[in-house]
Amino acid sequence: MPASKLMMIQFEYFVRVICLALHLDLDEQAAILGVPRVALLSVRDGALTEALLYAAELIDAMVAIYAALGSIYSNDTEAECWLRRPNTAPPFGGLAPLDVILRQGPAAASRVAQYLESAASADFS
Repeated sequence: MPASKLMMIQFEYFVRVICLALHLDLDEQAAILGVPRVALLSVRDGALTEALLYAAELIDAMVAIYAALGSIYSNDTEAECWLRRPNTAPPFGGLAPLDVILRQGPAAASRVAQYLESAASADFS
């Protein structure tokens, strides 16, 4: 499958599943992906931009975050609350995980995904 086709599939999943489930508005989506709003609107109209090729790493991290949240929480509302609530754990420094992602970009999104994947796989027995 060509890279551009795969990117479009990932983008569609990000917008149609993750963003809807976590109630991410267009400004938050653009900030997470590090692209201008107009780039998102053009992709929704079918034009894949170079800016969104850059966003592939962020989309991968957001898919991992969403999957881990799904294994920790029983519904999207709880997952969204976790993402938006300030967190005192070391990776977040008192900020909400979404704010950390919005401020720090792909590396932060990967750290949030790793944090959640560790939490999801933790054995508390």
